Amino acid sequence: MSKIHINLTMLRALIAIVEERGFSRGADRIGVSQSAVSHAIRGLELAVGSPLIERQRGNVELTTIGVKVIEEARNVLQAIERLRKLGHDKNVCGTVRAGIVASISSRIAPAALRDLRRNFPDIRLDIWEGTDQEVHEWVKNDLIDFGIGGVSDHLHAEHFMEDKLRLLLPEEHVLIAQEAISLADLQGARFVMPAIGCGPHADAILKSSGIDIDVIVRVREKETLFSMVRSGVGVAILPELVLPTAVGGCASRPLTPSLSRMLYLLRGDADIKPSAAEVAEAFRRACSSFAFYSPEETILGPDAISETAA
Repeated sequence: MSKIHINLTMLRALIAIVEERGFSRGADRIGVSQSAVSHAIRGLELAVGSPLIERQRGNVELTTIGVKVIEEARNVLQAIERLRKLGHDKNVCGTVRAGIVASISSRIAPAALRDLRRNFPDIRLDIWEGTDQEVHEWVKNDLIDFGIGGVSDHLHAEHFMEDKLRLLLPEEHVLIAQEAISLADLQGARFVMPAIGCGPHADAILKSSGIDIDVIVRVREKETLFSMVRSGVGVAILPELVLPTAVGGCASRPLTPSLSRMLYLLRGDADIKPSAAEVAEAFRRACSSFAFYSPEETILGPDAISETAA
């Protein structure tokens, strides 16, 4: 048995580098040097008695043991946080107004609500769902306690998450056989572009990369977008959070170089009240435990979905 003691720095370092997908970004997140993070991970591996992380193509991947260790690490840190909060829970109550974009509302909010019911049952959450621009305006005008969105101009903003962008394409598309799609492959491609959300961001990325595309149509509703891609109208660039586990007649592929949409935790000039701070942390915890779309996952068509349900 190893004589090395596991400490909280080791656990925080492991979580940070996995969630930030790199040693350098992980070090920045917890405010230490990259060498300190490497030292902490090495110590944790010696204490556990097994490698926890593998470097692959510039990214970090958890080993089989690493997957189990990071789950326990999150549980430990969450338990410590609950202990810390016992003394001031009496001040954590009332209604919190949170403005969030649709992808957060559909994929992250349910887990955050379960967290709040378990840890802070006296908090009532009022969710305002809107576009990036709407969430920004609500925060700016003090209509909500905090927001989560992609527009941070002139607001107090903290990094919330990095949402990877993927290409959605019909099953019979010429690029379907490729494991990853380069931006150069999209030159002249027909696109169904989101009118809101990541649409303007994708436009800017393609333009700055010198990629000319043919935007056939811009749509606001994602179900309409999925239907048009399925019908072969064009391809679409979407964040992982937007993609459900089943889009009939479609498949998604990662882009290379890897592209992301940044989401921020937003607030105005006033200090955030304790109850709103706890809601924001619940959303952070839900985000850290979210299982993103797997590129190897089979995307079912409508008939297959019906058969599976039956």
